[in-house]
Amino acid sequence: MGLCVLLLAWDGLQHQWLVLGQWGLGGLSLLGLLAWQLKGLPQKSALSPRPALTAAMVQETQLQTQKFLQQVAQEIGDETLTDLKQRLVVIAEDSPRSLRFIIAGAKRTGKTRLLSLLTAQAWLLDYPPQWYEQSFEQPESGLETELARLQTADLILWVVNGDLGDQQWQALQHLQCQYHRLLLVFNKQDQYPEADRSEILLQLQQQCRAWLSTDDIIVTASAPQAITVRRYLMDGSITESQEFPPPQVDPLVERLQQILTTESATLRLAQQWRAYQALQSGAQERLNQARREKALPLIEQYQWLAGGTALVNPVASIDLLATLAINAQMVLDLGKLYQQRLSLAQAQTIAATLGEVLLKLGLAELSSQAIAALLKSQPLTYVAGGALQGLSASYLTRIAGLSLVEYFQAQPFTSSAPLNPERLQQAVEKVFAQTQRLGNLQAFIQGSWMRLQQALSPAP
Repeated sequence: MGLCVLLLAWDGLQHQWLVLGQWGLGGLSLLGLLAWQLKGLPQKSALSPRPALTAAMVQETQLQTQKFLQQVAQEIGDETLTDLKQRLVVIAEDSPRSLRFIIAGAKRTGKTRLLSLLTAQAWLLDYPPQWYEQSFEQPESGLETELARLQTADLILWVVNGDLGDQQWQALQHLQCQYHRLLLVFNKQDQYPEADRSEILLQLQQQCRAWLSTDDIIVTASAPQAITVRRYLMDGSITESQEFPPPQVDPLVERLQQILTTESATLRLAQQWRAYQALQSGAQERLNQARREKALPLIEQYQWLAGGTALVNPVASIDLLATLAINAQMVLDLGKLYQQRLSLAQAQTIAATLGEVLLKLGLAELSSQAIAALLKSQPLTYVAGGALQGLSASYLTRIAGLSLVEYFQAQPFTSSAPLNPERLQQAVEKVFAQTQRLGNLQAFIQGSWMRLQQALSPAP
């Protein structure tokens, strides 16, 4: 009946489609052209600019840092945070000092030459700025690790000699979120024709317009290319010579002088705010380390319990993480350690989600294959019927426990927030990649096999 209705509708609309058909090809062509043009436009979505930093905001951050240090000290001991508390007092004093300016950017953008020109300038201040240079390439160690070197900068001159790459864009977004004062310097502009130069500048302004004013995007030429000068002499002869134009950095110097005159207090506030944030991060790292040291014995306890259970009663499908109460109890214990307020039902949900993630990513099968390959090299091990199952269950329980540690570390100090499956999956993927390395897996097999051999050995 449904098919008959569709055929009748098609019969009534067919002649209309035939009329529109002559426009169809042209319409599709226009849509394709529009899609191609949109694809060629910059697709980077800028973050919303943060509210202007005020003294009240910095004072509030100071109080939050002090409170956080006290909370951490109650858990891991006051003596472990003595240096951070002393640093808190020093930051609050905010004694006069020189501002730190860093010239950053990719290689071969003219940073070194620009640095020499700016340090030669006369800065009319009681504490002239200190200048530094920092290269930024594709960071293999991670973007935040690479940008950590810039955290002490009061102002950053980000130098480019063309359009912004993705890594540079992410770096600028990260820096503006940390209240870094930024100037985007389009250097070596003399190497481009006038039309291309204007187009690149316009594109930079459009990409950064949400959080960087056009006054802070400056065109320079720190080392202009030589130009050919032709001279016509009185005797009719012609001579040619190569001459180097003077550097074109005056707009940048004027902008820096203006910032130093009107924004010095704001720059110091921003550096103070970042210093408090760094203290919180340092305290969080020590807290995570102390909690991890306590979490590892718990994880080992539950991984041996899961392995022993699977050894006694091996099953074809390794699905213990989603069904056994062992893993739910491990979630509860780790949650208490990380001050995550979890009920038994929430712990069971997290354990089930962990099992689903492991199965979805195919980690159970991959782990079994890797462990089986290593067991073949062990004497008298591969004949044990439940050895593979027991080791696999222990290994997956360990991955689950370490993933929970990774997940809980990213949570607030105390929290009862609902489970975020996406972040949990990211934690599982990260932990599995670390533990699957041959050296780590071999060490696990060797230690685990000694325990399982004791379980397999008959009682005397």
